[in-house]
Amino acid sequence: MKEILIIDNSNVYVGMRKQEYPFHKERFDYPKFASQHLQDGNSTEKIIVGSRKFEGDGDGFWNMLRSKGFNTKIFERTYGEKEVDTEIIALGLDAIRDKEPGRFILMSGDKDMGPLIGRAHDAGWKTEIWTWRSHISSEYAYSEIIDKVNYLDDYADELVFHEPTEENPFKEYLGDYKKRMSSKKNYGNSDSQKSQHTDEKTSDDSMAGAVGGVAAGIGVAAVGVAAVALAPVEVSLIASAAVLGGAGALIGGVAGFFSNKK
Repeated sequence: MKEILIIDNSNVYVGMRKQEYPFHKERFDYPKFASQHLQDGNSTEKIIVGSRKFEGDGDGFWNMLRSKGFNTKIFERTYGEKEVDTEIIALGLDAIRDKEPGRFILMSGDKDMGPLIGRAHDAGWKTEIWTWRSHISSEYAYSEIIDKVNYLDDYADELVFHEPTEENPFKEYLGDYKKRMSSKKNYGNSDSQKSQHTDEKTSDDSMAGAVGGVAAGIGVAAVGVAAVALAPVEVSLIASAAVLGGAGALIGGVAGFFSNKK
């Protein structure tokens, strides 16, 4: 089956930025999309149109796409995105003209693409839209001229990645990023649990010491009381001191007990 893929890079990029992914400079992997979602990514006619701030801006990105078999068309952002829309419609009409109908894939949620989709549908092409849920025209959601709507949100983990930077020199896909953050979070929770266990053990040991202090204070005080009652005066004075010492130990133990209860 003949396939044609037409990409509105500006529409995809703006929609992707609205997702607020945790990347400094996110990109969409169009070659990977072609390899995963086209019947034959090599033979399919692949057209991508976009804009740039100035000549030379993003040359690496566009050159990479050309090397992967994409037909690229780039406009300066002097007159906004209308030139992009007009070019997509013109290239799309040329692509479907006088060809055996097949699968027509448009990556855009822009309502201005309606006439192109309608022409493709009327010519017998199976029309598909790939776009972001938050960036699709309401006219497309239940349109009779669109055979299938696919949401890029559902494939973002494998297709959205951040460009290598000085801080993070490795290309990382969104799904890999989520796994890495999840592992980091779980590791942090493990350390927290270990710390909590150590604090609980220290608290238990302190509680045991406090209870021991209470018991010791009671014992010393009891012996002192008995000695006061039975011994001569000199010994009674010493025993009285023992009573006071035991009372002090008792008070300290009780204070430690209630301190650990907080």
